[in-house]
Amino acid sequence: CFDFKKYKIIPKNYSVKSHDNLPNNCHPRSWVIEGSNDNNPWEIVDEQKDCSLLNGNLLASTFTIQNIDNKEYRFLRMRQTQSCWNGSNNFSIDSIEFYGSLK
Repeated sequence: CFDFKKYKIIPKNYSVKSHDNLPNNCHPRSWVIEGSNDNNPWEIVDEQKDCSLLNGNLLASTFTIQNIDNKEYRFLRMRQTQSCWNGSNNFSIDSIEFYGSLK
């Protein structure tokens, strides 16, 4: 969970880079990106299911957030919704970056 403290972000995109490991390991498979202004409740701003774009060694991909209403959030998080590619509940990434307008 990322807390932008005294700021809010209007998210437009995010990039995720997989960790340093072989394909079909603990790479993310299905997840949601969620936003909140008070850390509860959370709104889904993007969802990926059975996404193979990160299933490999240090792979990076950028995803678009369909934020038509330009909603602002203080908190953003990435939450796993299905086991990773090796069937475990481990969730491992190298990095994540959010892009948008900071308010």
